[in-house]
Amino acid sequence: SVVGKVTLLYINVRRLKQDSLLLLCVVTFGAVLAAVAGYFAAVKLGRCTSLKIFSTASFIVTLVLFKCISKFVTVALFFLIKLLQSSHDMITLIIVPELYPTAFRNTAMGFT
Repeated sequence: SVVGKVTLLYINVRRLKQDSLLLLCVVTFGAVLAAVAGYFAAVKLGRCTSLKIFSTASFIVTLVLFKCISKFVTVALFFLIKLLQSSHDMITLIIVPELYPTAFRNTAMGFT
């Protein structure tokens, strides 16, 4: 029943400890640095090359994540994954609209 599922979810919830919240903030900060890294990589290396680098690096770092070494290394790897994935997503959002011709893109801009 729905009540049983809600009760089960409530029982499994734990409060975050202060150090866990700090580690979560550190990992999330990777998205802020991703904006800077993604911009500079797209300008210096080109958009397609940057996408390839961020995708490949993210895949490799994710594979390394399966080997748990310590809490510090795990947080550092999650930070790096967040940075790489956010940079990749930012460049993807720039490239996708450029794939279509200008006449096609302008049809969604308003009434003519």
